[in-house]
Amino acid sequence: MINILSQVSIIEYARKADIKKGLNDRFKEIYPHVELSLTKLDKTKRKLYEVATEQHLDLAAVAYAYVYFEKLVLMGKVNKSVRRPVAGVCLLLAAKFVLDLKRKEISDLIEEIADNFRLSSRELLLYEFPVLAVLQFSLLTPNHQARFHHEKLLHAAT
Repeated sequence: MINILSQVSIIEYARKADIKKGLNDRFKEIYPHVELSLTKLDKTKRKLYEVATEQHLDLAAVAYAYVYFEKLVLMGKVNKSVRRPVAGVCLLLAAKFVLDLKRKEISDLIEEIADNFRLSSRELLLYEFPVLAVLQFSLLTPNHQARFHHEKLLHAAT
């Protein structure tokens, strides 16, 4: 007689695609006016983080970029086709606002954003003024909004 140990799970198996679809559907129920899926939003924010770490930007700039981007998304101003240039501009504006960057650092950041988001520098910069206008030229946000993202980013980085 052979005795074989086996394991049984009481947790129902769910495919990753089903979980992703469920999250996106739930997000759409809560925010029906938002034209981006939750997974596209998360993927875009991850890309912002990657660009910022490649450029050695402070996480505070990333936190502000997240706040700006989420505000625009919740206003219904971002769809799938413009998410990359809008997100890139949010990072650029946050870096200019939060950090003391020199001209060379700004041009390097613009190039890095353009490369990572598969845009031309010109295309990226075309979105800068419209994004500022939609944000009502107010880049100063309540501390708790940026702090939430900053703490989350700090925790993820450790």
